[in-house]
Amino acid sequence: MTPGFPALSQATILPQPGFALTHGAADSYALSVDATVVPGVYLVEVLAQNAYASASPHVVAVTVRQPPQISAQPQPQTAVAGATATFTATANPALPTTGTLTAQWQRSGDGTSWTDVPGGTLLAGVATLPVTAVQMQSGALYRVVFTDGSSTTSDAVMLTVVTPAQLTSPASADFEVGVAGSFTVTASGIPVPALSAGALPGGLSFTPNGNGTATISGTPLAGTGGAHTVAIGADNQFGVPATQTLTLVINEKPAITSPDAATVAVGTVVVAQVTSSPGYAGAVALSVSGTLPAGVTFADNGDGTADFIGKPKSGSGGNYALTVTARNTAGASTQAFTLTVTEAPAITSADAATIAVGTPASVAVTSSPGHPGAVVLAQTGALPAGVTFTDNGDGTASLTGTPEPGTGGSYALTLGASNAIGSGTQAFTLTVTEKPAITSPPAATITVGTGAAVAVTSSPGHSGAVTLTVKGTLPAGVTFADNGDGTAGFTGTPKAGSGGDYAVTLTARNAAGSSTQTFTLTVQEGPGFGSDSSAAFTRGVAGSFTVRASSGHPHSVALSLSGALPAGLTFADVGDGTATISGSTTDAAGDYPVSLTATNGAGLTATQTLTIRLTAAEVATPPATVPTGSGSLEGVPANAAPGASLDLVAAGFAPDSPVVFVIYSTPTTLATVNAGADGIARATVTIPRGFSGKHSIVAIGTSPTGAKLILRTDIVIDSDGGTDGGTPAAAPTAPRAASRLPARAAPERASR
Repeated sequence: MTPGFPALSQATILPQPGFALTHGAADSYALSVDATVVPGVYLVEVLAQNAYASASPHVVAVTVRQPPQISAQPQPQTAVAGATATFTATANPALPTTGTLTAQWQRSGDGTSWTDVPGGTLLAGVATLPVTAVQMQSGALYRVVFTDGSSTTSDAVMLTVVTPAQLTSPASADFEVGVAGSFTVTASGIPVPALSAGALPGGLSFTPNGNGTATISGTPLAGTGGAHTVAIGADNQFGVPATQTLTLVINEKPAITSPDAATVAVGTVVVAQVTSSPGYAGAVALSVSGTLPAGVTFADNGDGTADFIGKPKSGSGGNYALTVTARNTAGASTQAFTLTVTEAPAITSADAATIAVGTPASVAVTSSPGHPGAVVLAQTGALPAGVTFTDNGDGTASLTGTPEPGTGGSYALTLGASNAIGSGTQAFTLTVTEKPAITSPPAATITVGTGAAVAVTSSPGHSGAVTLTVKGTLPAGVTFADNGDGTAGFTGTPKAGSGGDYAVTLTARNAAGSSTQTFTLTVQEGPGFGSDSSAAFTRGVAGSFTVRASSGHPHSVALSLSGALPAGLTFADVGDGTATISGSTTDAAGDYPVSLTATNGAGLTATQTLTIRLTAAEVATPPATVPTGSGSLEGVPANAAPGASLDLVAAGFAPDSPVVFVIYSTPTTLATVNAGADGIARATVTIPRGFSGKHSIVAIGTSPTGAKLILRTDIVIDSDGGTDGGTPAAAPTAPRAASRLPARAAPERASR
């Protein structure tokens, strides 16, 4: 529309059912018709106006046309390559029609891009397109566009170009009995042809794959070896179905058809034939591998059979695992074949053995295994004590054990070996050697000075005479003699001084060897005394005397005393063959006889009279010079005057022994008294006139041990009379009591 000025503000149409005017871009408007409007020519008034004025109505002739209507759509076409395929479609003219209806065929390879195809015709509304079938156009889409004022497009349909079925796989295939195999049958043709097959050999099957192939597969059964013809067909319903004669060549190795085992006894003719199936193709050759029993061979007869021939030799019993092979041009097959040779067992070990008494023995018994079954070994006859027979369960046995003493000798036995087939025996000698043995006791006792006869005996052993000998030192006066009859003896009279234990070795010997015995010959001998027959003791002095005794044999000796000892003396057995008489006595001097007895382990005794000589202690002689004292006296003042009387007390002396009191420098005896039972000597003395200055008063006597005892106390004598010396005693046996006892000191030893 022309807008005018001011600009067009509105455009409308007079109301008309089904028509609508809509504003578009700028000053354009679109007139649309909906589906309710029937085909025909319509006059539509359009009004336009702006702000200034309205334009005069404009009448537009509008044709509403229905496009051509397809009453028959084209159909897909299938044609053999080279033939003509024709597409057709039918359409009615448009309403209202223009009077001219056209048809244009089109082709597309993908359904999106279309190309016009020439050659089509249109007659009475029927459009026709002939197409020469070309294989490369198979699958192309075709459609037709009808035009009559407006256009209508038909459905797109496909052109399928087909080819007749043809079989393309080889005319023969190979299989092997017992071996899985397959063969593919192939065919060409469009559409894909269906495949078929005739009867197949056992074990094979035919499977169409639906893609123009089929599979013959499976494992041919035994006995199907040979050339088999099978009819193969291919048909896709176009052209003449294709056929082919397929030759199936089934190779078959021959098979062993005879049993897989045979049994023959040692020394007998074997009867065992091998047979086979022929297989395919070629003649059958038979052979065997593995070790045959000695004496047996294998022969191929050349006709598909073979034989084991011969006689199994002794010792060949057993199971022989063999492999029998049947071979033709197709290959070979095998059979595990067991040839069993039966044989009774036999003892194979030596028929004699020697063992020794007291020695562990093991004698092996062996056997040939024979066949079949385990070998049982047995023994009959008496066995030596200590020996047993044991079947080890493996074809061997053992004679084991330690023959007991006294079983020496030869033993005749029978050994047997048996299995499931039979048995065999062997005479067997078991020799038991035995050294002789000393059977008499291993010790004897004889006595010095007494005639002896000690017998030695032995067991005989096996074999040979027995000789008896001795090794070692015999007591003086005794000899050994072999009597030559398995006995011997010790004889003679043991001499004095031969007492003791004599360890000797006795030997008994025969041809089997020797045995020994450690023998102890004990010679008893009485004891004796080796000490003096008198013992000296001093009254009041401790003394000791040792009694000594030789024990003789056995060496242990007990000492005893009978009779009265002086009071204070005692007897003690030390236990080593000595005894002690010891102590101190104040009994009167004199001889005291007692009896000593020595007894040894054998009960033999000896006696001795022992005299105890008891003497009084001697009165000491003062030395010329003042001696050194080992202690001091009591009753000696520091100072005294001549003529003074002193009560002297000296302790530590032997009881009832003499004690001399002396004053020095020039030794002057003041008094001689006996010590009391308590060893204290007391005396009242007077200091002689004419003494003055430094002097010593000394007590000299015997101590309880027998040594000389000297006690000394120094004194100063005043020339003017000095101090009071006290009152003289009426008698030396009644001394004045001392105020203290002098200290004891180690006494000086005095000779006895």
